[in-house]
Order: sequence, then C-alpha cells, then structure tokens
Amino acid sequence: MQSFIKECVESLYSIHQDEVSNLHILLPTQRAKSFFKMELASKIKDRPIWQPSFLSVNELMSKVTSLKSVDKIRLITELYSVYSRYHNETLDKFYYWGGILVSDFSTLDNYKCDASLLFSNVSDLKEIEDRFDYLSEEQKGMIFQFWGVFKDKHKHSKSQKEFLKLWNTLFNIYTEYKALLESKGIGYSGMIYRKAAEIIDNKEGIEYLNEKKIVVIGFNALSATEMTLFDYFKNKCDAQFYWDYDNYYIDNKAQEAGLFIRENIKRYGEVLTSEPRDNFVKDKNIVVISSPSEALGCKYTSNYLKELAASQGSIGRETAIILTNEALLSPLLYSIPSEIEHFNVTSGYPLRLTSAYLLVEYLLSLRASSTNRAGEEIHYYQKEVFKIVNHPYIQYVLTAEEQDLFTALHKESLEQFMAYIPVSRVAFSPLTSLLFKYTDNPLEFYDHIEELFISMMEINGDNFDKENIEYINKTLESIINLRASVANCTTAITMPIACSLLQKHLSTVNTTFEGEPLIGMQVMGILESRNLDFENVVIMSMSEDNYPSIKNILSLIPSNLRFGYGLPTISNHEAMYSYYFYRLIQRAKNIHIIYSSYSGESLSGEPSRYIHQLKIESPHKESIVTKNINLKIISPKINEIVISKEGKPTIELNKFLDGKRHLSASRLFEYIECPLKFYFTSIEHIKVEQELEEELDAATSGTILHAVLHTIYNDVKESNIEIEEALNDDIIHRELIKEIEGRLGICEAEFNGRLKSKLLELNTYIRNIISYDINGSKEFDVIHLEEKITTSHTFGDKEVSLSGEIDRIDRLTDGTIRIIDYKSGKSKLSTKSLEESMTTDSGSCSKPIFQTLFYSLLYKSKNGGDIQPSLYFARDINAPDYSPLLTIAKEPLYKYSGVEKEFTELFDQSLSSLFDLSHSFYQTTDESICQYCNYNKICRKEA
Repeated sequence: MQSFIKECVESLYSIHQDEVSNLHILLPTQRAKSFFKMELASKIKDRPIWQPSFLSVNELMSKVTSLKSVDKIRLITELYSVYSRYHNETLDKFYYWGGILVSDFSTLDNYKCDASLLFSNVSDLKEIEDRFDYLSEEQKGMIFQFWGVFKDKHKHSKSQKEFLKLWNTLFNIYTEYKALLESKGIGYSGMIYRKAAEIIDNKEGIEYLNEKKIVVIGFNALSATEMTLFDYFKNKCDAQFYWDYDNYYIDNKAQEAGLFIRENIKRYGEVLTSEPRDNFVKDKNIVVISSPSEALGCKYTSNYLKELAASQGSIGRETAIILTNEALLSPLLYSIPSEIEHFNVTSGYPLRLTSAYLLVEYLLSLRASSTNRAGEEIHYYQKEVFKIVNHPYIQYVLTAEEQDLFTALHKESLEQFMAYIPVSRVAFSPLTSLLFKYTDNPLEFYDHIEELFISMMEINGDNFDKENIEYINKTLESIINLRASVANCTTAITMPIACSLLQKHLSTVNTTFEGEPLIGMQVMGILESRNLDFENVVIMSMSEDNYPSIKNILSLIPSNLRFGYGLPTISNHEAMYSYYFYRLIQRAKNIHIIYSSYSGESLSGEPSRYIHQLKIESPHKESIVTKNINLKIISPKINEIVISKEGKPTIELNKFLDGKRHLSASRLFEYIECPLKFYFTSIEHIKVEQELEEELDAATSGTILHAVLHTIYNDVKESNIEIEEALNDDIIHRELIKEIEGRLGICEAEFNGRLKSKLLELNTYIRNIISYDINGSKEFDVIHLEEKITTSHTFGDKEVSLSGEIDRIDRLTDGTIRIIDYKSGKSKLSTKSLEESMTTDSGSCSKPIFQTLFYSLLYKSKNGGDIQPSLYFARDINAPDYSPLLTIAKEPLYKYSGVEKEFTELFDQSLSSLFDLSHSFYQTTDESICQYCNYNKICRKEA
C-alpha cells in the first residue's frame, strides 16, 4: 500500500527535487504534517536538506488580520456583555446556548453570509423576491417556507413569540459583539477568517507569500473564506493542489463522499492526475461486528489485536484504532493487550468523565449543601463531606492521622445522627482547611479550588499517573481561564451563578492527548485520521446514533434558512463524514467495524448508514463478514450456606427461652422469610452500617409519621384536644417540622424542593388517618399508645419470651379492643390463606398481616378480651371503600378469635423450626427477598 502522503512526497520531489525546501505546504492536521516529514526524510536518505515551511489556515488568517483567537469562555462572556443589554438572563443560563450562538456567528462569517438579511424578519413573498433576487428559486422557496409560518401574528404560539423576540435582536447583537471584539484585538474563528478574506478581496493580499511556492494538500470541504484564500493561492502564487480521494466515490455523483472534492478539483485542478485512484475496489477483508455493548466492543478489539500480533509480529503505525465516540478512550486503553508494546494516542477525552471533574462536582455539591445561619459557623451535610474525603485524589494526599480523624468523625456522625457537621470539625489541618474553605466571593471560590489542586500535586504528585496529571492540568487551566473571564465580566456574578458556570464550563471541556505519532499503533479520532492511511483499521462505535451524529448538530439558525442563505446544512455534514469514512478505508486491507446493538433510552442500536452502504452497494458486498457478539447471561451458581445451630447459635437461641432476650415480630418474621437472615441479625448480631440520607428515606419517613401521630393522639387520649381539633394543619405542620428538623439538623427555611414535597406527603398521610378516625371509623377511645408488651408463650415443651410495641390500642363502644399498626407503604391487607401469609415459598408472605396478628396474640395472652386486628395504610386510608380489617380467604376478619387457633398452630410451627437444633440455618430460595436484603453481598456470592 502506498499512502496518500507518500504519493504527495514522491510527486513533489519529482517536480522540485531539492528545491522542495522552498515550498510552503498547507496540511489540514498536525498529524498529517508529522507523517509528511517522515516520508520526506525517508525519501532523502543520502544527504540533508532543509525541510519545507509548513503553514496552517489559522496561522495565515490571523497574520492577515492581526486579530488573535481567544478561548471559548472569553468569547461567551464578551458576547454576554452585549446580549444582556437586550435580554434579561443570567450568565450561567446563557452559557450553554451562548456557545451555540458564537458558533452560529462564526459559521455565517465563514460562509460570508449577509447577517442583515439573515436576521431580518421577511414574511412577504414579494419582499423575498425583491431582496433576494440573487438566490435560486429553491433557496427563495426555503426562506419563504420558514417565514410563512410567522405570517399571522395573531396566531403565534408562545415559543414562536419568544423566537421572534430573540431573532429580532440578533443582528444588533452580532454587529455590536464584533465591534467589541475588534476593539480588543480579538475574534472568533469565523470573524478572523472573514476579516482576512475581505483584506484579500480588496487586493491587499498576503505580501510575504507573494512569489512563494504554495502547495495545498488533503483538504475536503471548504468554507467561502477558505475558498477566497485558496483562490488567492491559485491566482497569485500558482499553487499546486493535491486532493485525497478514490474514483469509487468521485466518479459516481450519487456518492455524497465526493461532493466537495468534485467541486475542488473543478475549481483548482490537481497535480496527481496520473496516479491510479482505484484503491477502494482492491481486495479487502471487511468484518462488521454487532456488539451488545460498547464495553464488549473494546473486548473484541483487544482479542483482534492479540490475533494480529500473533500473525504479523509486532504492531506498529500500520494499525489504527479509530474512535468515533471519545468516551470510549478510557475503556479502550484498559483493553489494549500486553502484546502491543507501543501505541500513540491523539484524541480528545471529555473532562466530565474524569476523576478531576468529579472532585469539582463534589466541591460544588458540598457548597450547595452548606447551611449559613446568622450567628453560627458554616455546617456541611455529612454525606457530601465524606464523599470528598473518600475521593481517590484526596485519599492520596491525606495523612494517616487525618484519615483516622475522618473515620472517627464518620462513626460519630452516624451514631449521633449528626446530619450536618460544623466546618471547625473538618478543617483541622492546612489541607483540610483548604478543602472545606467557605467563601461567598466567586473569584475567591475559583482561587481556592485552583489552590487545592496545586496543593494536591505538591503534597503527593508522584501518586498520580500521567492521565490524571493531564486531567488535573486541564481542570486547572479551565478554572484559571474561567476566573479571568468572570473577573472581566461587566455583569455582577453571584455565587450560585459562579458555581453553575463552573460546572457547565468544565462539562464541555475535552482533554487532548498528544504523543509521538510515528511510533506504535495509532489511537485517534476520526478527524485526526485525515490524510493518513493504515493497513489495519478498527473503527469503533459505528452506530447510526454516533456516526454521522446528526443529532449533535446544534444551531439557532433553522435548517430552512441555513439552506436559503448558503450555510452548511445536515446534508453537508453527512457528506463530510461520508468522506472521512470512505477515505479512511479506501487504502486499508483489513477493516473491522464495530457498532453497539444496544437500544434503549435515546439509542436505536442501528448500524451506521455507511455500514449499510458497504453491504448493499459496494464492490465488497459479497465478501463482507458479519459477526455477532452474543452476551450470554448465565445465572451464577450461588454458594449454598448452611449454618449448624450447634455452639454459639444454641447459646443465643436459649437466651430467648430463659428470658434473657425477647423475640419480636420482626425477628421471627425474618426467620420465616429467610433463616439465614435471622442468623445474621439475631445470632451473629451483624449490624448494617447506617447511612444518613440527604432526603428522608422510607424508613425515616415512617418513623416520623409514627412519632407525629403518637404526639397528636396522646393529646386526644389525655383529653387535651378533641380528635376533630387534631385535624389542624398548624398542629400537624408544627409537629412534622419539629421531627424533621431534629433528625436532619436543618431548619425549615433550608428545606429543598424534595424535602418540601416529602413534608407535604407526610402531612397528607397524617390528615388521611385523622380524617378516617373522624368520618370512617367507629366511635372509640384511645387507651394506649406505643404500648410495650412482654409475655411468655408455650409451644411444645418450650417457653419463649415474646415482646412487641403496638402503635395504638383503642376500645370500641362494644368493648372490643382494636389493635392498630400504622404503615406508610403499599397496602397489604388480604391473603388467600393464613398459611400463605406465613410461608415464604408462597411468594405472598406478608409482614404487615403477620405483625398485626402477632400483636393480637401478645395482647390477648396478657389481657384477654375480644381483639380486632387493624392496619392503617396512610396512603390509601382515604379511599372510599377502605377497611383496616384483614381479609383472609376473601372474608374480613372482625375478631382475632376467628383465626386464633389456626394462627397459633402456624406460629408454633415456626417457633418449633427455629428452636429445633437439628434444623440448620439456610438461605431462602425466593430471590425477590434477596433483592433488597442488607446481607445479599454476603450470601449471594458466586460459587
């Protein structure tokens, strides 16, 4: 295979010989320049010569205008200073689409579009015909088609009105923005290009290039400003043009890949007319791989590289891995096999996927969680504190003593339910003081993050690998640039805006890896592959969603207007990416194309259209090999755990029989559900590590519900208030706030949206219960609240100590005792049979039913009398047909005595099984129980 770059070198040397040193060569990428130098050095081995001068379009345009390019942040903040004169919007909200607007301005300048016409509101066909007579009928039609939608002002939707409000200011914003940038000697890319093109068009030219020999190599789609430059080269510098293409897509006008090259050849001619351009039709080994996930695609690539290394020996720069999705870089690097001794990465990687970005996110979350009450020091939410402490970067730099202090603090916060931690408890060293520093000044905030990252590198930079050093440096650079832009911003920036701006900016930044391009296997993005040729090519993530990635084209200029005014459209985008694809594989011999077949959310799982084109219309359609990577889900064999009751289990079980311990409904139900779970909790006493949630979880919400109901009904019981008075929002709200503030350590004013929503939900639940007692329940007297009962129960020849705490006990007017258990979850009041509700294998084992009957057994054994078991499910109790009675075999249970005999027999069977020392503790076979079990990581291990 002779590469395109080598063809160019051979041609230029045959024409110019040693005078090749006097050439000025334009190439589209730095990578192509490196390969050109290598091929030229290989051509001239016997003597040294000066290398040619290499130019770039960016350098030339900047030299012509003297305007300097600046980073994206600066461009957006300068644009905001103009935009804010016309629209009231915060910088952080403007930032994302402000970047799109800068890109749109750059595009219209690059294509020399008349902004005064583009941003005008022309809805009359006659006006279009008069003002746009230079356009084709098709272009006029597209413009009229768009503005025709806005003809009737009285029928404009809200979004149309908002669009017009913005659109009608864009020309003023555009002109004022450009004037502002020019006054500062800076500009965005399209502005610089347009200015340079205007200078060239005015015959001022590029003096220092006059009489120079210009060579243009390997370009494809050209903007109007680039055409102006290339026209100048052709007319004033007698430039030579080399185009990289294949006859397969040039000769066939239906092939969009040749769209721009055909026009370029027609306009500028070409040098390599004698070279054969039939590489695409030569024999190729094309393999298309359907993978159920991107990760398995990386695994396939690893296996292929191993096979390639085994067949051809070492793998070098003749092999390339092309990433159409930059997010795959990290998993790919971990998949490269040890057989690959050298590889070079030239690709971008999203900063948002790195540990450096994650640390900044944690710092932003920490600040968002802080409480800043008057007269008190700053408090941070404990969950956010320990997220930062456990971040790998921070673990690298904390001393052993500092880690011990944080471990002790974490334990204390859990034991004392310390939801918020004062800053004085965490800022106990220079590093941690910096880590948990609080400021309300945006610039100081940026400074302290910058200082933190620098301090980490100074303390223990050796622990960071090259990739993370690159991520840290890129983060630092981005924060420094953002700080400079915010400092120069004419609009006041608040801390919330500064934090939001930092997060939004970093999420758009890419880190760029650049290595030695001439050594080893090449890993690169599709754009970096331009002009380069490889024998072995692996193209990854070639799904329709990802390539040509039309959905990622963002613009405020509607497609109709883009076409009407000659701006690039989706069709142009498709033509460019079609060219990149075909050009990449035209000289390759072994081509592996991998796409993910996973479909879900916004992913279709469809192969790229270019894969379909190869299979349907290419000369290789008969020889293409298709492979499917099958993801086999094999249920792992679980290690069966069987624990004998001999030894410690016997000792612990006997404590329930001699009164030293009491068996509760929850503990016995655990045994019924899963004997092994009972073993973990009640024999080994394995405690589940507590975790303080940022929001109220289900368990904590239930506890608060019980506590507030206890307080309210205690007032009813003591005759402090009538039950009708309890249905009072002020009383309910007051008690709820008291409970929530006590548990989370924050005042009501600091409740976020989700916490306010949970407060409203609990308020509704409590009102439901009180309303039911007023309107739907029989008359009753509250006689006990949270009544603790301890009793003994005889089964067989044994006696066990039982205990329970009953939420509420009422006496109805007929003397019946009603036992009530409050529940905040989903209703479970019925069962096909009592046996089913107490048997795990049935799949209908019911803790609420079992628990209520257990309490009935306790109460009756202690006090006797008629008992009515009742369940108050707070979320459903306000339903018109709601009944708190248990339903067994479709019959309501009015009295416990109706099932007492059957329940006692089943109850005794469970106790007999538990205390039978010949029955070992074993795992349940019902995996639905294991799904949310706290101990599933212990017992559900693969064999």
